[in-house]
Amino acid sequence: MNPASNAPHFAEHSFDRFELRVELQGPCETYSEKARSRITQSVFINGKNIAPENSIDLIDLSKSCQLSGEFFIVTCGCGEAGCAGIYDGIRVTHFDDRIMWEVPDPLAHLGLSDEEVEQLGEDRVYKQFSFESQAYLLAVEEGLRIAKGFLFCDKQPVECSPYGMAPERLLTLDPIVFSERGASVGCQIVGRTVQIRDGLYWVTINGIYYRLDELPIPEDIKALNDWSGWEPKSCEGGFVFGDLAAPEHEVRRRVRVLARHLATIAHRRTEIQVTDRVRSCKDGLRIGRRISIWGQLPYKAITAVSGEL
Repeated sequence: MNPASNAPHFAEHSFDRFELRVELQGPCETYSEKARSRITQSVFINGKNIAPENSIDLIDLSKSCQLSGEFFIVTCGCGEAGCAGIYDGIRVTHFDDRIMWEVPDPLAHLGLSDEEVEQLGEDRVYKQFSFESQAYLLAVEEGLRIAKGFLFCDKQPVECSPYGMAPERLLTLDPIVFSERGASVGCQIVGRTVQIRDGLYWVTINGIYYRLDELPIPEDIKALNDWSGWEPKSCEGGFVFGDLAAPEHEVRRRVRVLARHLATIAHRRTEIQVTDRVRSCKDGLRIGRRISIWGQLPYKAITAVSGEL
């Protein structure tokens, strides 16, 4: 979270209006042969659709409710932003009293060469928008509520958008993951479910992907994902890197260290699910073994949805 002293100058109460509109379209053309209808979502700022030809990634949008960073909130209907000519995400910055967006203008560039894309990054122009933090969160929560409701409508089967968003993932999405916006060290994890699987690069909380360096954990815990001590290991067809090059027992040890630490900063209603990759003795295939532990802290009320931290 940026302190107020570092924030750009804003006129008092100069907030833009943020809306997340969710619709059920159908019967319509879908990516799935079985689906009859599709759930679509659009972001409107001050009454204008910012990307009428593109899709909205609800995972990145949910993540932006509590973290600063670059998010590909606008993406292609197939789920790959680059497919729609979107090479730069929306820059989201959390201040004490507001959430600021810096939106690339234009958002998409189709048919560019690699050299043109590189030049584009150097000359990028951004439009700024400023939202009241509580209104922003409520708009996202209401949009998610509507989208989840469409999963149980009478126009079944229903497809989520963009492509690749499974209904199960949509049902787990909840933007309230940390007790404070900005997720500074010392805040609490208040999400319902934490999932650690396939190494340590990603941790999933409430259906949202987080890198270790985005979590409110000390540097020595973040360093668990440093695999520079192991050289790339040859395998059929090439080489493997990172945790795949490390001994299996070392990967499992680090995963358990991370899980135990997350339990110390998560409230008691948070389930931490650890999926171990265990090598089968017969055919060498990896199988999953899930272990669950629970957070250890009493529930901490969320104090930084809006207003000063």
